[in-house]
Amino acid sequence: MINMKTNKEEERNLFLEFLLITFLPWYIIGEKINKKSKSVLLAGIMALLSFIITFSSWCLFWSTDNNINNTVKEVIELKDQLTEKDNEINQLKKKLLNVESKNEEAKVIEKKTITPKLKEAKKENTTYVFSSGNYISGKDFEEGIYNIEIVSGEIGNIMSSNLLAGGINAVMGTNEEFAESSYKNIELPKKTKLEIKSIKVKLIKVK
Repeated sequence: MINMKTNKEEERNLFLEFLLITFLPWYIIGEKINKKSKSVLLAGIMALLSFIITFSSWCLFWSTDNNINNTVKEVIELKDQLTEKDNEINQLKKKLLNVESKNEEAKVIEKKTITPKLKEAKKENTTYVFSSGNYISGKDFEEGIYNIEIVSGEIGNIMSSNLLAGGINAVMGTNEEFAESSYKNIELPKKTKLEIKSIKVKLIKVK
């Protein structure tokens, strides 16, 4: 910050020097004229003229000095305003960094929790539709536990190679009198052979 305190002693010395430099030449001239003409009136006029010039010059000096002081004050005020704006900008930058940091944290949380759950849900809802034919788990469809539902075909047969170990050997079809329309929690581990005859079924993976 610029020191705005005025040094009174320096101003007083400057004023005295200014008076001496301005007034002394006119005083000497007046004295010379006074000695030659012996005219008191002329000496008085010269003294008055010296005073007027000195006073006007001093007023001009003070006016210029005040203008400089006002300009310095304006500069200081502008500097303070700039400092304040810089502080506001720094605060906004900090808030922006906090928001970006929270967004990154949210992405990490989503990656660790939400995304795996979505993948698991997608995996659990995997479905396959098969018509008559032979299919092998791990090759034609994922191994796992399935619910099996009839899609079309009045009556037919579905059988897995692990029928004695949680598999299936059943008559399925749309004919409710002679066939079943669905079975649940059928285990079809890897390399299990699934044979379908005369019907179309849907396998819905549940695990």
